[in-house]
Amino acid sequence: MVAAPVVGGRIVQGGRSKAYRPLPTRTRRAALRAGIAAYRRGDFFEAHELLEPAWMGTRDLAEREALQGLIKLAAAYVHAVRGNPRGVAKNLEGAEDRVRRALADGPGAGIGVDLAGLADGIAERRAAIAVASSWPAEAAETAAELLATAPPPELAPVP
Repeated sequence: MVAAPVVGGRIVQGGRSKAYRPLPTRTRRAALRAGIAAYRRGDFFEAHELLEPAWMGTRDLAEREALQGLIKLAAAYVHAVRGNPRGVAKNLEGAEDRVRRALADGPGAGIGVDLAGLADGIAERRAAIAVASSWPAEAAETAAELLATAPPPELAPVP
């Protein structure tokens, strides 16, 4: 665990000052379980909301990156539900970036999700959206919308 220093109630994560509202491990784990359950049932907005306290409640940088990756992933599919392929693409990019940063510190970052498999699943969706976006305008928008609403990556447990 690499604990970030707390300065004025905030943590520096990825070179930026971020919120920190300490939560006991048990409370963070409960928020994580609830957020993952919401994601798995397709309630992406609720997943996003439930995961935020877990993210803000830890000083562990790898855990913060992993949780923020899950939050961005859930946000991507909120945009999918709303028919916003650009929002999907932008949030998938952020999700993959954060999940890969978490992976640099270990395979699970302590959250019990197969982050390597998740990063690969996000990368596949991003690549498909990029290909569709290169098509002629009338086809690209329809293809990107279809790809954006494809089933989201699975949050599989760590093997």
